[in-house]
Amino acid sequence: MDTTTPNPPTARTALDLRAGWQQLLDPPDHEGHSLWVLVVDGETRRLTSLLHEVADLPAVPATGDAAQLERFLAQLAASVLRDRHRVAVALRRRGGPLPDETDLWWIATVYEACDAVGAPCETVHLVGDAGAFPVTRAEVRAARAAQRSRAARSSSTTAS
Repeated sequence: MDTTTPNPPTARTALDLRAGWQQLLDPPDHEGHSLWVLVVDGETRRLTSLLHEVADLPAVPATGDAAQLERFLAQLAASVLRDRHRVAVALRRRGGPLPDETDLWWIATVYEACDAVGAPCETVHLVGDAGAFPVTRAEVRAARAAQRSRAARSSSTTAS
């Protein structure tokens, strides 16, 4: 779904971007996960009227989902992003402010897809019942490392 906003907000700071996502997407109106992608103008920092929703995401992104996201971002980078624009992405779902394992899979996939196609990316936001919250690359790496550590401990306990 492409949506236009009559007066898109300006995101001069990280807090502005968070407020912009809250204004555009809060509260979530359905169950399940959806990705929202918009373009941020690099000069004015205005959130452009180009807003695209990828609805009804599966719980965990499959290889095809990641590839499809990369293709979409590559097209966006080639046609719209140019030198001064950046992509902003929000993962929208019902629930609290802390990302769960499913959220982390999708957010990591977004960062990896942006990197793969060279699309400059703002910090991904998680939008839930409690508002919009940024989830940085470092937070994703730390959470994934903690998950791997728990899994390793669990498998070593089971093997004993």
